[in-house]
Amino acid sequence: MNRPIDHMQLTMAPMEGITRYIFRNAHAAVFGGFDRYYTPFLSPNLHHHFRHRESDDINPANNAGLDVVPQILSNVPDDFLWAAEECADRGYTEVNLNLGCPAGTVAKKGKASGMLLDLDRLQAFLDSVFAYSPLPVSIKTRLGWADPAEFDAILALYEQYPVKELIVHARVREEYYKGYAHRDAYLRAAAKTTLPIGYNGDIFAPADADSLAQEAPQTTQIMIGRGILADPALPRKIRGGGPMRSEELREYYSRIRDGYCAVMTNDTHILYKLKELWIYLLPLFPEEKKLTKALKKSKTLAEFDQIVPLLIEALPEQR
Repeated sequence: MNRPIDHMQLTMAPMEGITRYIFRNAHAAVFGGFDRYYTPFLSPNLHHHFRHRESDDINPANNAGLDVVPQILSNVPDDFLWAAEECADRGYTEVNLNLGCPAGTVAKKGKASGMLLDLDRLQAFLDSVFAYSPLPVSIKTRLGWADPAEFDAILALYEQYPVKELIVHARVREEYYKGYAHRDAYLRAAAKTTLPIGYNGDIFAPADADSLAQEAPQTTQIMIGRGILADPALPRKIRGGGPMRSEELREYYSRIRDGYCAVMTNDTHILYKLKELWIYLLPLFPEEKKLTKALKKSKTLAEFDQIVPLLIEALPEQR
């Protein structure tokens, strides 16, 4: 039986420092389930060059077989257009504009969610971007800065442009990732806009995605962020597949660990990256308090490597 969600894409959200190509490839190889992946933001500067890690992340060789959309964070039209041209030269067919990142270091510079504070300036930026971009442009946005009601004016602005797809994280900037997403605000927007519109926010279980698809069948994509870190099998489960098995978690983790070790030489930095990943996975082990505490307190990569296999072996049966 067809479900509304069967006609929607499932996409991986861009999460800075986490969902780069090593993570994307590991997840796709072991679990799959995603139709599309968005890169963590590229931040072009006035010198018009990418940092080494940004170049690696959009290197087509590192994304073979995946449908990947580079995300760009900028409030300077020329910088955005340069980055879009670079992406076009690498064979990408779309870029995504970041108007959602809530980080203070970004927003206080008038970038990402910070651009939602000045719609006149945002309009001038979008005028240039949509007039001259070599690629179609999608947008990932917050509802506003402090009040979801701000989205009425913001959406009216977006509708002046040929936005490839509007992906709405249903929170305002001041909420960061706290509380609950304002699904009601998204539903109102989806019901009235003529733009292709996607949803992001608080998709942690198949029921979350199914209910959204039922309430807003015009949704073009459901983007999953933190939910994929807490349950790597989530997109597969949404599509009707099975839960995560311990051998899958072992391979997934090994691919990510090996990938970091191949490009990083400092064990402390590798340990930090792996701990960041496991912070989201540890709730899967509610009975293993001793092991989870030891993992959090581990100070060396060697110590960490001794604990992880014990945890994986103790993975409870998933649903």
